Amino acid sequence: MNEMTTPQRLDVNGVDVAYRRAGSGPPLLYLHGMGLTRRWLELYAVLAERFDVIVPEHPGFGDTARPAWYRSLDDFVPHYADLLDALKLDEAHVVGHSLGAVVAAAFSATYPERVRSLTLITPGPLPLASPGFDEPDDIPADFDFDGILFNDNQAAYPEYRNGDDEGLVIAPNDGDEHADPSAWSLDVTPTLYRRLARVRGPAQVLVPDEDRLFSNEIFAAWARWLGDMPVVRIPGRTHPTGHLLIVQEPQAIAARIGELAHAAQEARA
Repeated sequence: MNEMTTPQRLDVNGVDVAYRRAGSGPPLLYLHGMGLTRRWLELYAVLAERFDVIVPEHPGFGDTARPAWYRSLDDFVPHYADLLDALKLDEAHVVGHSLGAVVAAAFSATYPERVRSLTLITPGPLPLASPGFDEPDDIPADFDFDGILFNDNQAAYPEYRNGDDEGLVIAPNDGDEHADPSAWSLDVTPTLYRRLARVRGPAQVLVPDEDRLFSNEIFAAWARWLGDMPVVRIPGRTHPTGHLLIVQEPQAIAARIGELAHAAQEARA
């Protein structure tokens, strides 16, 4: 399943947010990476069998416009607290992939009381330290991003490019008046890593067989920053998993998220 779908809309403190929601059970806030917006992934559908899955599009991504006040990923943190308030949710299980994992970690460190559990999937440092660029506009036109994301097995997943605007998998939208790259950044505050010890609930890092975008050393660092949380490898059944393991092995990832959520519930009992 990889369906381009029409989003619901929600006013979040003046930001017209596009989001998708399905399922029943405890709320789960999923924060996406640099792309795969405007669609309902198989991973979301599997998670929706157990959770009330909420997938907003970040400000400046997909169909959510970039507001004038946005300057860096730090601005996403209070934005998602406002989003939970708008949805009348006190807390949620929080899952983030890639760039979204960094936002999820920052949110959890800032609002630990609102996070039941935290799952970071292939989190990376920002600015992007590998493979050598800092901002989306710095990416060479001939850069083989699909090959890196799918470990040269992208031909097996053609539907994950169909329907996207050119470059959507790697770049925020640029359809609004505040899209000047000089006015925004993908950076987070350098002190974030010092605050990660504030995360209270169960947490985990999910990684692929081989991530060609971010290194194992980066994942190990995240685990240390978050109090030696487990780093769990999600192997591929037919091909080695890569940075987009959320596409390659959705069932296995959903199972790990479910196990952590169960552990969080048991800890509260």
